[in-house]
Amino acid sequence: MPDNDDWGADIVATVRKYALQNAVEYDGAGQAGSVLGRLLGERAELRPKAKGLKSLVETE
Repeated sequence: MPDNDDWGADIVATVRKYALQNAVEYDGAGQAGSVLGRLLGERAELRPKAKGLKSLVETE
């Protein structure tokens, strides 16, 4: 599985941004699926890598 460094700074920053927004919206109990869905909705080219991105989202 790729490390955070393997994804690139822009993807990691976007995941963190969405994870923080999601956590604020749900009083600290963010949902990884919501973050992943938002990311894949915005960046369709990442869809083939969704399984690997899921682990990144869960760690952020």
